[in-house]
Amino acid sequence: MRKLYTQRKAPPKTELIHVFEDQVRQRMLTTLEDHVSDVWGFLDSLGRDLVKVYGYLQRSGFDAARTSDNPVIEHLFCCDEEEVLDYFEAAFHQSEYRGKQDGVEEINAILEMEGIGYRFSEYPSSIKRKKGGAPIHFPEGHRLTEDFTYSSVIKPALHFLVEDGFDIAHDELMRALAAFRQGESEDSLTLAGASFESFLKSLMTQKRWAYDPEKDTCAPLVKKCISNGLVPSFYEACLIAPGTIRNKLSDAHGRGPEKRHSASPEAAEHLIHLVCSNILFLRECAAG
Repeated sequence: MRKLYTQRKAPPKTELIHVFEDQVRQRMLTTLEDHVSDVWGFLDSLGRDLVKVYGYLQRSGFDAARTSDNPVIEHLFCCDEEEVLDYFEAAFHQSEYRGKQDGVEEINAILEMEGIGYRFSEYPSSIKRKKGGAPIHFPEGHRLTEDFTYSSVIKPALHFLVEDGFDIAHDELMRALAAFRQGESEDSLTLAGASFESFLKSLMTQKRWAYDPEKDTCAPLVKKCISNGLVPSFYEACLIAPGTIRNKLSDAHGRGPEKRHSASPEAAEHLIHLVCSNILFLRECAAG
């Protein structure tokens, strides 16, 4: 989905919400309608399916507050958050819906751009049929599980970095989070790895431990932290892992003529969590 100037310049959303504001519902509906063959026929069949589930459609009690004269559109702007997910799950089932996975990805892109913690799974045309004729599931809404990790790991790490003067590491971690939210997994991996290296260099500078700011990367920096007694040597593999993952999955140091591993969103999210966890751990070790 093409981003306009104001969207490109908007500050990154670093905390997920689970609320569908009216403008988000309108964006999702307009995008959905771009992928149907007959809008009115689509709305009619969608409304019938929703009535079969609920027995009614939601509507505002005041005429002046109504968004649309169409009861199916009005329902979308009056229903609660989970029913919004129902609405789009049912929409993907309709015969008039022709967008397949492209439409699902455009809806997910809106959710990602708005920092909303829900995503829809893949359209069945991109999922292999199970043996024995098992039914194929159409796209389903799922709540992202980042909330706990964000509040207990990512947010404290960001707070520590900005409070304790690790400015470069903080900026790189913020950019890694923004890249992840925008679906740029490779950039997110590169920035997360850079953030951890910047943190290590800043920590060593504060401790007045010798290192080469131009040549030392993650592994040499970790080894020097160990040799200075910051952590026991058996932590080495865990602490150099961010550098290893970054080097294998991103283009930070060049990978030759072809990629051996793909930079998936799951890998980017894992590396962000690992970097933040390592930062918090080393913060406690340095303070002890």
